[in-house]
Amino acid sequence: MSIASENASVLRTRFAQPDSLLRFGIGLDGIATGSVAVVLLIAAKWLVEPLGPSLGFQVAHAAALIGYGVLAFVLSRADRSRLGTIGAVYIAGNLLATVLYV
Repeated sequence: MSIASENASVLRTRFAQPDSLLRFGIGLDGIATGSVAVVLLIAAKWLVEPLGPSLGFQVAHAAALIGYGVLAFVLSRADRSRLGTIGAVYIAGNLLATVLYV
């Protein structure tokens, strides 16, 4: 069996579960959010003047985004039997963030 066919069967197995695309999306969201938050945390000092908010706010915002990214990634890897709980926590976190930003 060739390497290409082995890789293809791994991908078919990986994405064969009904919730795999949701889990992949939540995990990708966690990684992207955490990565942007780390960049924001590093660049917070230089972004004070162009963006407007204080340095303390930007650092707190970056820390909250890092926490959200870690939570999203952990939820994407959680046990399958808790899928309803995972979805509810993820939606509640997004709604809370939306309310806090507005």
